[in-house]
Amino acid sequence: MQAIYDNANKTRTQTISIKKATFEEIGNRIQQAYEHLKQPCGPPLNSKTVSITEKMILDALTQIQNSVPSLETKYKDIEAKIDTKHNDIEAKIDETPKNTLKSSNQHLSKNRKLSKKSTNESNEKLYAKSIRNTGSPLA
Repeated sequence: MQAIYDNANKTRTQTISIKKATFEEIGNRIQQAYEHLKQPCGPPLNSKTVSITEKMILDALTQIQNSVPSLETKYKDIEAKIDTKHNDIEAKIDETPKNTLKSSNQHLSKNRKLSKKSTNESNEKLYAKSIRNTGSPLA
């Protein structure tokens, strides 16, 4: 957690994002620390102080445990939004080239027909002019 905090502090980031696996690891380590703290260490000097500290730790752990389902829900919602946007983008990409290509192909086809027609007409005119000037089609 310290490394995550230090990196965010260096870049002056206001929001810290962590992967779910990292979050779970933090929760597991806190649970281990809690289990370790639950074990008696010897006779307490002041049982009232120990019980207050223990209560504070338990309260903090309870808050963390209670926030996990909420964070998991938010994580799933974000994943769903990303998937939806990704699918929308893919659909647009799939649609766009088809329409563009279809339109381009229609224009190319018309241009080819016009070009072929004008080339044929030009060739015929040159052929006819050649015959008129020379009297021979092979001149």
